[in-house]
Amino acid sequence: MVPIRLNWRRFPEGEQAQFGDVVDLLQALKENRLDLVTYELNDLAGSAASPDSPIVMHLMNARDDVALDAFQKRFGPLTDPLVEGGNNSWLTMNEARERFDLYLRIAPPRPNRIGLVNDLLASVSLRPQVYFPDGAQTPQIVLTAESLYDFMLMEIATIHQVGAVVTACSHCRKLYLTGPLTGRRSHAVYCSDRCRVAAMRARNAEKG
Repeated sequence: MVPIRLNWRRFPEGEQAQFGDVVDLLQALKENRLDLVTYELNDLAGSAASPDSPIVMHLMNARDDVALDAFQKRFGPLTDPLVEGGNNSWLTMNEARERFDLYLRIAPPRPNRIGLVNDLLASVSLRPQVYFPDGAQTPQIVLTAESLYDFMLMEIATIHQVGAVVTACSHCRKLYLTGPLTGRRSHAVYCSDRCRVAAMRARNAEKG
């Protein structure tokens, strides 16, 4: 697949300031009030920024205001705070989570998923670019998302395209992906070895 990239800003302290000029922006970088990050979607097994799952799954597991705030500090705002009136700029993090939950849990027969995927892609803003990956001798074509919201929509579209499934861990109830390109078998019932061992110990304790 053509890699999907997002060049993004995140605010570790939660501040989403408007920067009047380059000097203000550089000062924010120096003071660690602003980070410039790049996210890339190649498959569903994770990335350097989010090694254990696609970013959208972290949002799905942020079930309260504290967790949603932590998500925003780690990955950045949904839309660019430096662009007024961008697509979906009115959405709150919780509203986006509820919308994504609906998108992820719709699981019609596979041939009918095309309609769902196309509906998702209709609102996504992507820009084709050519760049040289680190150490590469030949350029690569990538699609650059306009916002974190668009990037996560592409993650959801990829989940449906390959036939991956959202599953709740039998031990901790954390949501995770199983199936193609996820690094997990389709019949996996635990999100991690840690939960599998904890569940086994709980069963043994019940037996006495």
